[in-house]
Amino acid sequence: MTVDDATRSQAETEAIAEWVSSEMGATLTSISRQLHHFAFTMSNSLSFSDRLRNPVPGTDYMTYLQWCDETNLYVTEALAEYLDIELPTVDEPEPHPNQTSNTHEHMVRSLRAIQTDDEFLRYNIRTLFRPAGHLDRYNDIGNATERADLDDLEGLLGHRPGTWLEGEAQLERFILADAKVGRYDEELIPLLHKRNLRAQMLNGPSRSAIARHNTIQSFRD
Repeated sequence: MTVDDATRSQAETEAIAEWVSSEMGATLTSISRQLHHFAFTMSNSLSFSDRLRNPVPGTDYMTYLQWCDETNLYVTEALAEYLDIELPTVDEPEPHPNQTSNTHEHMVRSLRAIQTDDEFLRYNIRTLFRPAGHLDRYNDIGNATERADLDDLEGLLGHRPGTWLEGEAQLERFILADAKVGRYDEELIPLLHKRNLRAQMLNGPSRSAIARHNTIQSFRD
């Protein structure tokens, strides 16, 4: 799938919406807007997820990560609204300092303290400062968020994956196997939403702008 697919023409969207409208009795305009919005919410991950998996020197990693995490939440919110599925919330874990906490905090403070009049150098320092904050946050709550994700997967899969990465791979296979039927939509969408909320928590310090989700207007308003 490409960005062009995700942002397909309004004519194509209207054609899909017309069929859905005839089946569900909803208004064409409302359905069309919802489908177009849902498709567009996926465009950041389609565009930037490869750069997150394979960053190169100079990659503004945290900008891409923030964009993807924020719009991934828009994806699950849009799907839930379209399918009338209630979304859960998640509790923010308590930080658990460990033997490297002071090291991470020192790195963040040191990068923040660097002052320069060179705009390009200032930008590059920022591209390092924000990942340092992300790593510091993961150091504090990452184990707890991974355990919570595995708890959710155990309920869905019937077994507990050995690691978070194994769980990610098994979840992908589960979703692909269900893609043509959608039998598990009501279980998958809330589960994915919780994973998205936890992912955004890891972007930076609690209540910081980079870790805050800015909701958008509902189509029901």
